[in-house]
Amino acid sequence: MKKFNLLILLSLFSFSFCLGQKHIYNKTFGGANVDDARSMVVSDDGNIVFTGIDKSSKDPEGDTYLLKMKPSGDVIWKKHFGFGGMDCGNALIKTFDGGFLMIGDLKNKALNIDEGFATKTNANGELEWQTFITSYENNAYTDVVQAVDGSFYLTGKSINPISGVENLLIVNISAHGELLLLKTIPSTVNTYGNKIVNSGDGNFIICGFKEHSETNNEEMFVMKVNGNGEEYWVNRMATLDHEQAASVVVNERGHIIIAGGQSVEKNGGEFVEMRFYKFGADGDFHATESLLEEKGEGYLYDIVAVEDGYVFSGVFQKHDSNQGNAAVIMTDENFEVISVKETNSDFESIAKNLLITNEGEIYTAGVTHYGENSSDAFISKWGFDSYIDTEENIVETNMIKSILYPNPFVTQTILSVDSEVEDKMIRIFDINGVLQREESFHGKELLIERRNRADLPTGIYLYHITDPNGTVLSTGKMQVIDQA
Repeated sequence: MKKFNLLILLSLFSFSFCLGQKHIYNKTFGGANVDDARSMVVSDDGNIVFTGIDKSSKDPEGDTYLLKMKPSGDVIWKKHFGFGGMDCGNALIKTFDGGFLMIGDLKNKALNIDEGFATKTNANGELEWQTFITSYENNAYTDVVQAVDGSFYLTGKSINPISGVENLLIVNISAHGELLLLKTIPSTVNTYGNKIVNSGDGNFIICGFKEHSETNNEEMFVMKVNGNGEEYWVNRMATLDHEQAASVVVNERGHIIIAGGQSVEKNGGEFVEMRFYKFGADGDFHATESLLEEKGEGYLYDIVAVEDGYVFSGVFQKHDSNQGNAAVIMTDENFEVISVKETNSDFESIAKNLLITNEGEIYTAGVTHYGENSSDAFISKWGFDSYIDTEENIVETNMIKSILYPNPFVTQTILSVDSEVEDKMIRIFDINGVLQREESFHGKELLIERRNRADLPTGIYLYHITDPNGTVLSTGKMQVIDQA
């Protein structure tokens, strides 16, 4: 077996999708009524878990559900979390303890308001706690992220029942569901938070859209806030009729990349152009462009940054087609399109959420529509062959699983390696391939500590673990962040 060198290590992490793209399967989940999937994660045991709304199984008004399936698409279990009215899971994350947190909104019939909820389960989907987040206003929650202290930050909108104005909403709840912060960012025009992510320095990036006070057109916006919901900066962009920012990532250089699109109607009606937006770490606008405008129309719902570019998911309709299809689009780091693939399902479909596993497999979660009052949750799986030279640089190795908890981390994290090899070596490289640390260790666990901010500065790192002969046992990524 050849030794694993740094070039190959970086190649494995690059997910360069130039060659070998293939569509593996479409799976639908639902019944006679309206069902969809809105968010998905990989569980610690390597299976896929997703949430959304289910109007076909129990409550025709709609229930939040959690479904776990094998990578093959076979269902392992499905759990329902209904509240006696319409409720839906809008976002899902895997928590630091290996469980899951769903957030969404529901109709509180007793109070006649919409209120947000957070539902925490263990790894088996068994309920641990629920909390309902309400005020005198109507609340709706669209996304959630776990902070380094274990608490959760949510974003969405708060609708004033008197004025009807939608204000950006930021909520912080503890790791056990206690409300720590509920803050609206007041505005005279409707403002809606779509996505929240860690900024890499202990703060948060939120993107969404707001109305222009004069034209009433929707404009995309991006902002940075601290843990108290206080703004560091905000920027917005309006070049077309109605523009929305649907998802956001922070790349290894600290740049902020946003996926979204333009529509000819408010609230996402008739999306016609897929767009990305690039901002600097300080919020300065860098660029915006459309994708595949010459070939068709569509909208970008999600984005993932990979080593040498970006992967987008959304809906794409070619100019010569009368149907939009769930699609995955790959670009290089300069946003030049490398490949685009549609599901080519029998009915119109949308890929709302995007997931890339450590093995390089891509899953998208969304919906396929059969008519106005009938749809199914729609899960697609994609696979990509490596671009490594199969004759010269092939690596024949059966890698074992390694986990960092927590990851991202501030001062320390625990590396767990599922290997019977007693003596091992870990090497940690920065994103440019420069060796930062190497350390021998024994057994299955290693405590990795930062002594100060200069020791492993904030950023993304690559690691590989070898046995005494230099054979690679496992590889992975870690992210170091600083608290606010």
